[in-house]
Amino acid sequence: MHASSMKVELHRVPQTVLLHGAPGLAMSCAYVFLFAPLTAHAGLPARAGYILAITFVGLPMLLLPLKDRNVLHTFRSGLPRPPAIPSVLIAVALLAWAVVVATVGSVLDPWMQKNVFSWLPASFAASESVEVAGYGKGLLIATRLASIAMVGIVVPFAEELYFRGFLLPRVPWDGAARIIAHSAMFAVFHFLSPWAFVTRMLALVPMVSVVWLTGRLSIGIWLHCGANTLGELLVLATVLAG
Repeated sequence: MHASSMKVELHRVPQTVLLHGAPGLAMSCAYVFLFAPLTAHAGLPARAGYILAITFVGLPMLLLPLKDRNVLHTFRSGLPRPPAIPSVLIAVALLAWAVVVATVGSVLDPWMQKNVFSWLPASFAASESVEVAGYGKGLLIATRLASIAMVGIVVPFAEELYFRGFLLPRVPWDGAARIIAHSAMFAVFHFLSPWAFVTRMLALVPMVSVVWLTGRLSIGIWLHCGANTLGELLVLATVLAG
């Protein structure tokens, strides 16, 4: 049975937009107006404020709908016979594509940030910047280790359960429209880095398509956690070398 044909109560359009955007909007507001000023006042890197925001605001909002475990039971195989390829291998192939996209993004994202989104407050970019000067090395390492745990593993795991496991089957469109709309809303969910929308879409659409067509939520989990952790480890290496 195709995943989109299962008896799942689809969300209405306003509901699906709200559920896709609310966690990111709440977390972003908490970061900009509460945690960024607090951590700056305490002499901590901006990344620390971002970690606090996703831990105490974003993560609980992602997990709240999942307290009823039945919400994930509606996510089933989208193919009568899913390919007998281990999910981790599929995720590795998609990760290779994500590396290509990241290479493109390393050029495109800064251009978009400078030429399209330069009007945004500096705190937006600071949440993802690699801060080295002005902080002790021990503090920077501790901050990055916390970022690996939360941004690399815990939050992407929760995001896959919430977005792909809970929301994707309930998006009120079928076929390619479901994939593209869901991917776009998830990309917009990252309000603090809107300049990365295009590169996120390039990475998301193939991943979401594979997850939906195979019904393997584990592919998204492996890929999302793997890609985020790799990025965080590269930043940690930069800090250690600084």
